[in-house]
Amino acid sequence: MQVDRSLLYAYRDASGWGTKVAQAGERAGLPVHLFDDADAVPDRPVPVFVHMNHRPGLRERDKRLMRRLARKQVLLIPTGLEGELYDDKVRQYALLHRYMPPSLHLVTRRQSKTAVTAMQYPFVSKAATGASSRNVRLVRTPAEAECEISLAFGPGIPLHWDQRQRGYLFWQRFCPGNAHDWRVIIIARRYACILKRFNREEVPFASGSGRDEPAYPIPGGLTERLLDRALEIVEAHAFSLCAMDFVLDGEEIKLLETSVGWPYHRVRGARFFTHGQGAWQPTRYLVTDLFDLIVDAVRRGESA
Repeated sequence: MQVDRSLLYAYRDASGWGTKVAQAGERAGLPVHLFDDADAVPDRPVPVFVHMNHRPGLRERDKRLMRRLARKQVLLIPTGLEGELYDDKVRQYALLHRYMPPSLHLVTRRQSKTAVTAMQYPFVSKAATGASSRNVRLVRTPAEAECEISLAFGPGIPLHWDQRQRGYLFWQRFCPGNAHDWRVIIIARRYACILKRFNREEVPFASGSGRDEPAYPIPGGLTERLLDRALEIVEAHAFSLCAMDFVLDGEEIKLLETSVGWPYHRVRGARFFTHGQGAWQPTRYLVTDLFDLIVDAVRRGESA
């Protein structure tokens, strides 16, 4: 598909990412057309940027938009597959389980009862949706697991935004000994930024702690291995714009989840690197230059 890179379409999303892409386009001399509905995007090979919102209602609306756009001859950033995976931990595990801690997706009370004796404690219980660790729980005993079963296959487990988790459980091996996780942001399967995110004080989960700091690729070290693993995943599935959260399970790197949105403004000084000549090399882009990087990747043909 020969993509017309003389312009860019950007969704006027609720968080303002599309507007920031338009501002970056103005700085770079690339016309950016903001749109509110898929009908405003032509059915031809043009780049289209969409930022999706994690709030219930907005999330479902944005996923419907992505599906409509995916039926057109456009270059979607992120891809249609990334849109389907967004904020759906169950679907992510179905596709990416080889990189993740062993998990069980339980859809009946009987399955869940059997799993109570098979699980190693503590383990992590997750809702399919949710950000900032709000819908993630550490289950420490069989009695707590039984309580989860009673709620999930009864009135529902209370979640953030007044939601309920009903009819399923998603139980995942807990990887102990991690005071933080690692977030790797990859743009255009070429540019990567790595952050160290320290755990929340009350639970051993990093998402939502707000305690982040930049990290840098060290040749032969863990950070280089993390970047290499993230690049392996995005190349295998042709992802174009995503963040991935990793922890260690002993010496093994394990993926926890992926996302297409993150607080880009919080960690100043974190730099994007690009892989070339067998090593990760620094670029001029900081994590706060995210929107300029997206626009430049479109202009240079790197986002295909």
